[in-house]
Amino acid sequence: ADMGGPSWVFNLREGRALDHDSPRIAFAGPLLATHDPKALELEDDEPLWLLKEPTQARALAALIAARRPDFVKVWFVHRQGDDLEAQTALVRAAIDGIHAMKLRAAVHATTLETARRAVEAGADILVHGVADRDVDEAFVAAVVKRRVIYVPTLIVTKNYRDLRMRQMRIEPFE
Repeated sequence: ADMGGPSWVFNLREGRALDHDSPRIAFAGPLLATHDPKALELEDDEPLWLLKEPTQARALAALIAARRPDFVKVWFVHRQGDDLEAQTALVRAAIDGIHAMKLRAAVHATTLETARRAVEAGADILVHGVADRDVDEAFVAAVVKRRVIYVPTLIVTKNYRDLRMRQMRIEPFE
C-alpha cells in the first residue's frame, strides 16, 4: 500500500496489474495537504496538492478519483501559527469529497488533536499514529465506534529525518 505520492505510481500500478509475479499495488495518488513544504515539491509531478478552500478541496478529491485510486490520503499537518479551525474545515471538505467519490479517506494526522479532528471529520484510516502524546480513552472510543483503521507506521519518522539530513539510502532491493 503506497499511502500517496507522485501520479506516476498510477502508471506503475496499472502496468503491474496483470503481472502475476508482482505484488498488487494499492495507491492513494497525490496527497491533499494542509501544508506544502518546498522540500517535497517536484517540478512536474507534485506529490502534494495544497488545500486552499473547501470547494477546491472537493474538486481535488474528484480529480484524484478520476485516476481510480484505492483510497485518497489527506496530509493534515498543523504547525504553530496555522489556523486549526480553517484547516479542519478543509480536511472535512476533502473527506466529504472523497466519500462522495465512494472512496476511503486516509488521513496523516500525527498529533492527538489533529487525529481527533480527522476522526470527527470522517476519516476511514489514520496513518502513522499519534506521536505527540498518549491517546486518551475518548479518542480510542471514537476510533472504535467509527471503525477507523489505525496504521501505526513504525519507520516513517526515521525516513523523514534521513531525507531532511540528505542521508537517505535506498537499498538495492528497493
